[in-house]
Amino acid sequence: MSAQAITRLPMDSSRALMFTDARGHVVFVDNNFIKLTGRAAGSSVVGVPMHVLLGIEAEAALTLLREISQTGQLAQKPIELRDASGATLRVECTGVATYDERKSFIGADLALMRSAAGPAQEVAEPEPLAEIIEDALDLEYAARLKAYFLAHIRAQRELVAHIGGDHLRRSLNSIINETASRNEWPILIEGEVFFVEVNHQHIETYRGMLARVISYAVNVIGVNLVDREYRKVNQQLDAGTVETGQSLDLSALFVDQK
Repeated sequence: MSAQAITRLPMDSSRALMFTDARGHVVFVDNNFIKLTGRAAGSSVVGVPMHVLLGIEAEAALTLLREISQTGQLAQKPIELRDASGATLRVECTGVATYDERKSFIGADLALMRSAAGPAQEVAEPEPLAEIIEDALDLEYAARLKAYFLAHIRAQRELVAHIGGDHLRRSLNSIINETASRNEWPILIEGEVFFVEVNHQHIETYRGMLARVISYAVNVIGVNLVDREYRKVNQQLDAGTVETGQSLDLSALFVDQK
C-alpha cells in the first residue's frame, strides 16, 4: 500500500462519489451523487446495496465490484444507470479498491462522471450546513466539527489496535492516507500525528473519511464494539460538539451491520 501505488480519482468538480463496503453496500455518497441520481437532499442511502442506488441489475453491480476488487482499479468504464425517476443516465465510472493489511478487499471508492455525449451535470450546491458556516462568525462550528472528527478517528484507531493488535492501527493509517490522497482530501497521518486542514468547504470530507474508518473497524472487530466506542466518545464530548457532529449522520452505518 505504498504512496507510489495510489490511484487518484477524477478531480472534476462535477464528479459524483460513492463509497461501498466489501458487500457492495453504500457507506457514503456526496451531494453530487444525490444530485446526479435525482434524489432529494438529505436522502438516507447508507446501507443501501449499490445496485439499488445505481439503478442497475444486482449481477451487474456484483461484476463491477468484483472487477475492482480483483484488479485494484477501474478506469472510466461506461455504464448506464437509472436515476430516481427511472430515466437513463450514461456515465463513466472510475473505481479504486481499498484493501486491509492482509490484502483483503474491504470496499471501493467510485467516481461517476456523465459521459461526454450526455447533458452537462450541474455542480451540487453547498450543503445547508456549509452555508451556515460561510460567515466568519461561525468558525466555532468548524472547530467543533473538526474536534468531533478527530475524537472519533483517534478512538477507532485505538480500539482496533487494542482488540486486534497494532498492525490493525497501521492498516487503518494506510487506508486513511490512501483515501485522502486519491480524493485530494487535506488529511494525513504520520505516526501518531494528525494533519487536518479541513474547513467549512470540506464537510463531506469528514463524512466520507469517518464512514470509511467506521466501515473498516466494523469489518475487523464487529459492529457492537465499534458502536459502543462511538457512543462512548459522544458521551465524553461536550454537547455542542456532539450536536454539530451529528450533522454527519453516521448512525445508519451501525444499523446496516446489525
